[in-house]
Amino acid sequence: MKVVPGALLGTEEEVMAGANAVQDGSDIVASATGEAEVKSKVASVRTKGTGPVHVKPGDIIVGRVAEIFEPVALIDMGMQQTSEGRQVAPPGYAVLHASRVRDGYVKNVHDEVKIGDIVKGRVDDIRKEDVLLTVNERELGVIIAFCTNCRAKMEKKGAEFYCAACDSTEKRKAAEA
Repeated sequence: MKVVPGALLGTEEEVMAGANAVQDGSDIVASATGEAEVKSKVASVRTKGTGPVHVKPGDIIVGRVAEIFEPVALIDMGMQQTSEGRQVAPPGYAVLHASRVRDGYVKNVHDEVKIGDIVKGRVDDIRKEDVLLTVNERELGVIIAFCTNCRAKMEKKGAEFYCAACDSTEKRKAAEA
């Protein structure tokens, strides 16, 4: 049976998500266009050719913070490293929720990332159209920060970022090298 992204393949009680299929609540739905198949209680979608690369949990995303609507930041996905090591540029936005920034309570995501910052995150989950990111690991977080006063690129100094242009210091959830 031919399917398109979002087409119902089964429920979690019936099947598990396989290739080109994702779990959406209790439903298993297609994440690509192709031929649906169920083998050994695993629902998947066979595609022709290589097709577009879809993000999946575990992939690393590098993107720019586009908007902040507390308690989330929208990250314009600029680059993805797939689990196979390929680097591609997926279209769209990823969502970084305050609860996925660091261990402990984060009141405002705006205290951890700023608009324009370049962030490295891991795809934690995919729900319907939303790609949910986490930066709650040492090597994930802000990799390039821009000053909120003058927009100059800042230098990382320890756990803070320093702007030589206006002599200001700002805190971020910085990625450690």
